[in-house]
Amino acid sequence: MKNKIGIWLDGKKALILSISNKEEKLIKVRSDIESKVRFYGETKKVTRMGNMFIDPEKTKEQRKLHQMKNYIKEIIGNLKGASAIYITGPAQTKLLLSQELSAKKYFTDKVIAVENSDSMTERQICAKIRNFFAAIT
Repeated sequence: MKNKIGIWLDGKKALILSISNKEEKLIKVRSDIESKVRFYGETKKVTRMGNMFIDPEKTKEQRKLHQMKNYIKEIIGNLKGASAIYITGPAQTKLLLSQELSAKKYFTDKVIAVENSDSMTERQICAKIRNFFAAIT
């Protein structure tokens, strides 16, 4: 039984379409990545703590990186049993997912293609994934 999985993702959400034996299953994964963190009263780039000045930019970047890793990990958790994986989306997140999958021994030969695509509706995404897998078989 072949289980083909197509993923459309950006920084906010991922849609995972699993196709196996005329049966389709759509999984939606939301990311917890903060787009812009604002602190109350924030006007300067540095924060004052007593006599010290702290730049919160590094903390924000570390938090965003941690949230991105958790998001990618959650997506990978939904890819068990995949025989072929197709990744598409408008942002750089698809490249991070592809790199993470290539680092994992189980998924090294499963990723068929990584393509750019615009923001689309759920139906358009599902149609694009179906058409991709129909064209390669």
